[in-house]
Amino acid sequence: MSPALKRARQPFALRNALTGTAIAAFAVGVWAYSISAVKQDNFDDIDAEANAAGLIKKQPRASHYYAPFK
Repeated sequence: MSPALKRARQPFALRNALTGTAIAAFAVGVWAYSISAVKQDNFDDIDAEANAAGLIKKQPRASHYYAPFK
């Protein structure tokens, strides 16, 4: 980087660093809040509603081993 470019960028360095830190802190805060909000929910009511509506079908058990290449 040339000395002229360093001098031109120098007045904005602190402001850019503070803005970047604020944006990163906001993003991390939103992420942390989202994770903590989802951890509090146990999702049991969703399975009960799906079973009542008949949306969850039991998976058939495989009675034999499937080998596609013999």
